[in-house]
Amino acid sequence: ERRAGAVHPLAYARGLADAALACGAAIHEHSHVSAMTPVAGGVELTVNGHQVRAKQVILATDAYTDRLWPAVAQSYVTVSSAQIATDPLPVALRERIMARGAGVSETRKITYYCRIDPDGRFVIGGRGHSADTLDPATRAQLIAAAIERFPELAGVAWVHGWACRVGMTIDDLPRLHRLADGVWTAFGYCGRGVAMGTALGRVLAQAVQGCDEAQLEFPVTPVSRLPLYPARQLGAALAISWYRLRDSLGYPA
Repeated sequence: ERRAGAVHPLAYARGLADAALACGAAIHEHSHVSAMTPVAGGVELTVNGHQVRAKQVILATDAYTDRLWPAVAQSYVTVSSAQIATDPLPVALRERIMARGAGVSETRKITYYCRIDPDGRFVIGGRGHSADTLDPATRAQLIAAAIERFPELAGVAWVHGWACRVGMTIDDLPRLHRLADGVWTAFGYCGRGVAMGTALGRVLAQAVQGCDEAQLEFPVTPVSRLPLYPARQLGAALAISWYRLRDSLGYPA
């Protein structure tokens, strides 16, 4: 897609933080919230062992909600998203494999995506096996996928790698919920959180400022627990394996 661009997510997040600070917001890092309890006139939060009272709370934890609000955590499945990267490649090699420097994403159901970053590193990502760490099997799988698509990368050292959880809803669409008086959440970006998280962040800002639910730019729905929730992760793993098989046989996504 020649019109497409690429965004550095961490740099973008830092830019959003700078904008928030410029508007007078206070940002408190390393402030782990372990519990949230609706109370009269707001919400009580346990933060690093201390009690904090807030009038409005936005739960923006997506695939990392866990026990903080169990009903939310039980309404999606988590899958692993993993990426690996080389050191900056020689210019001649970069021009042979991706001369235009465009980001690439496939039309398969279980896709690989890759690009050349501004410093010349080749980056490839896809579904992993472990939600929070880059395991050896996933690293090997990504290297094999890179070489299959670009044989010139055989023998290149892969020196960077990371993995994280991604929240997936049953219909691949995000959710916006009012969990209690003064408590809002949006989640389920299904791997498209940089764009969708920004868009729904604006909607959440309108919500906590008192905008009528019917006037919000995204529908507010009740939380719905996944059917057969205890088996959700096994089901997700089986589904990924099934779609990988379909992709390998050439079935359309």
